[in-house]
Amino acid sequence: MQIHKIKIEKIVSGGYGLGRLDGRVVLVPYGAPGDEALIEVAPARKGVLWGTISQMIDAAPSRVDPFCAHYGRCGGCQIQHLSYPHQLECKRQFLEEALRRIAGICSMEAFSCSASPAHTGYRSRVRFHYDKGRVGFFTSRSHEVIPLKSCPMLTDGINRCLEQFGSFVSDYPLPGLSEIQITEDADARVILTLNVNVAPEANVIERFQKSLDVAGAVAKAGSRIIPLWGEQYSNHSVEGKNFRVGPDSFFQANTLLLPALVHEAMKAISRTEISYAVELYAGVGVFSLFLSEKVRKLVAVEANRSAAEDAAHNLIDRKNVEIMPVSAEDALDLLTRKGAKPELVLLDPPREGLSTAARRKLLQMAPRQVVYISCDPATLARDAKMFVAGGYRLETAKPLDMFPHTAHVESVCSFVRS
Repeated sequence: MQIHKIKIEKIVSGGYGLGRLDGRVVLVPYGAPGDEALIEVAPARKGVLWGTISQMIDAAPSRVDPFCAHYGRCGGCQIQHLSYPHQLECKRQFLEEALRRIAGICSMEAFSCSASPAHTGYRSRVRFHYDKGRVGFFTSRSHEVIPLKSCPMLTDGINRCLEQFGSFVSDYPLPGLSEIQITEDADARVILTLNVNVAPEANVIERFQKSLDVAGAVAKAGSRIIPLWGEQYSNHSVEGKNFRVGPDSFFQANTLLLPALVHEAMKAISRTEISYAVELYAGVGVFSLFLSEKVRKLVAVEANRSAAEDAAHNLIDRKNVEIMPVSAEDALDLLTRKGAKPELVLLDPPREGLSTAARRKLLQMAPRQVVYISCDPATLARDAKMFVAGGYRLETAKPLDMFPHTAHVESVCSFVRS
């Protein structure tokens, strides 16, 4: 390895600092825009140069001292070394640059990134890895588990459970366990989900229950949900509306900013009267419940069986909502064959974005407006490129900081058919 003096120009997707060496890009974890440092540069891997800060020469004004003792090893946070206002600006740039560079959208209205009401203690749901008695996040850019007793991003209830769980498995390792999910709901109840190969034996469950102060626990073995004790479902509230969430259903971890996310999605809908709308990746029905108040007929599509069942429960009083428990691709195919012509399609896909088939079928359906909720600017921009090629224009874009101190960006974008 060689050491070079490099200046960090900006932060790019993933939270890495970007510098240049002889015209080539060098990605530097924990760099800050404006840093001038001696960088130890490793040989190129897959055409990319990676660097490590060896000595700081001149620190950037945006740089702050990280407050977590695990920062730099733990892979949970990537930009804790940046002031919070600068984190928001970086996330705004992530979205803008992805739309410009990947989608080719060069003309867009100026936008800012909405801040989280809390910068710590905001995560009410978390998934940890488990390996040989250690519970925690992976270390940065590896699959080594760094053991944690607490995390500043988590609620107090989750941190208590994490400490108790870590103490238990250090004495009684659980064979076949790969991940644990801990959720604290609106009623301050903590529910534990274990991802296992086989269900724990009865004597282990009994000892386990005595060691943990939680409202309930379930095991997930493949597609099977095995109740261990107590509650299975968590309860959450958004703007006075209540939602049941099962152990195998997705729900936003930052419930403090979730109302703002819903508000931005509803605000993006350009028409006040909509006869027919389709929602893809509807989850447990959060957006569906609010959207049902704006449309005459809504088809909510969700392939995950647990989430579809939760959505049916949460939307039971909404007679104008039909739930389709199938994949987005199958739903679009079926609806197109039926001649469905929705005016609006709202979608909230996973990080991978839309599949090629889903993009093609959605463009074939040709709704007047597509409201796209994304957790990855790169896949959003890839899909946006196809929308633009298919005759849509970007109307609005709004990033939100659902995960302070990380490089993750949530956004709401509206595309309108020209």
